[in-house]
Amino acid sequence: MELEQEGLNDSAHGAILHVALGPRSETPLFTDLLAGLKAKGYQQIVCFLSGVKPDSSTLEAMGIGVIYLGFNKKDLKKIQLSAIKKIKQIILENKINIVHGQRHKPSLYGTLAAWWAGPNVRVVTTVHGRNRTRNFKRKLSNKFIFSRTDHIFGVSQAVCRDILLTNKGLPADKVRCIYNGIDTEKFIQPGISRKSMRQHLGINGDKAKVIGTVGRLTPVKGHEYLVNAFAELSKKYEQLYLVIWGEGEQRERLEQVIEQKKLTDRVMLPGFSDDISSCLHALDVFVMSSLSEGHPLALLEAMAAGLPVVATAVGGIPEIITSKKEGLLIAAKDTAELITAIDTQLNASSQEKIENAKALQLKVKELYSINKMVDKTAGYYAKILQSEVSG
Repeated sequence: MELEQEGLNDSAHGAILHVALGPRSETPLFTDLLAGLKAKGYQQIVCFLSGVKPDSSTLEAMGIGVIYLGFNKKDLKKIQLSAIKKIKQIILENKINIVHGQRHKPSLYGTLAAWWAGPNVRVVTTVHGRNRTRNFKRKLSNKFIFSRTDHIFGVSQAVCRDILLTNKGLPADKVRCIYNGIDTEKFIQPGISRKSMRQHLGINGDKAKVIGTVGRLTPVKGHEYLVNAFAELSKKYEQLYLVIWGEGEQRERLEQVIEQKKLTDRVMLPGFSDDISSCLHALDVFVMSSLSEGHPLALLEAMAAGLPVVATAVGGIPEIITSKKEGLLIAAKDTAELITAIDTQLNASSQEKIENAKALQLKVKELYSINKMVDKTAGYYAKILQSEVSG
């Protein structure tokens, strides 16, 4: 499994092995991070534990080596020695310096393989959400992973606090916050016009107002509360529409609620979109009604698009929205508060919207750009490699 990736074994910055669950992990966040690290001189390989090679891969097109182990996700619930052995082989044959695990299971397999490969292989792991230490089994595996990890990257301060709170005895200096980052310019300049996107959705008329959100259709996203709030608001606004982009197990339930409330002509579930920038520019207000969040990219993307925001004050969201000019925070599961906040944002003056949009876009550029994320990640890699040399 040695890859003939130019300069991999001779990189002045070291060689990184990213371990992720499957090709679906090849999100813009992941590919943008790896592209930024490559530009800084880091040579990288990605190892996907599950899934098969897709017809096209953004990572491979970027010149990054990708290995597909092809294990079934269900089989990975029990430790697969052959998977660990294969990752160890990748580490040794490609002279990997740092193994970077994305989420829990890849981190467990990556850590076990790095431990087997020898003491000179360093490990970092990224935790993307809160409440990840749910049971004794997870606590036990975390204890093993974290004891052999140089750094644990939490995607928000709330996630970092949760890691320390639920893993007793873990040294605080191991846990570091690296905020998720986005390509801000992509959301300032959409692919198609606002009018065209609305027409695509079947929304016409200059007086139409559209609220919406982006996210997996799962209970934790609180979409049912949003639909209930919209049902009340639709009585006040004759041309108000709700659009929820995403897919997930709650689609059928949401469709039932929408039909029961006789909102099928005003609430849309278009499914997954790979052009979120254009989707967002169809909206007048972005709403995040989640019950729990780590550091939501969709919220950053809405801010970069300059949209008025309503969001629940959960997880890392209050770290992002810190004033009423940046967005209105409400309690989770509070439909009445949600209705009032959306109504307030819909009725904000044009001048207020313009001023707030500029402030939002500036904040995202300064704090939550992909460049910031790349710089911090590369900085920690450099410290680890430097300690290895000096040690």
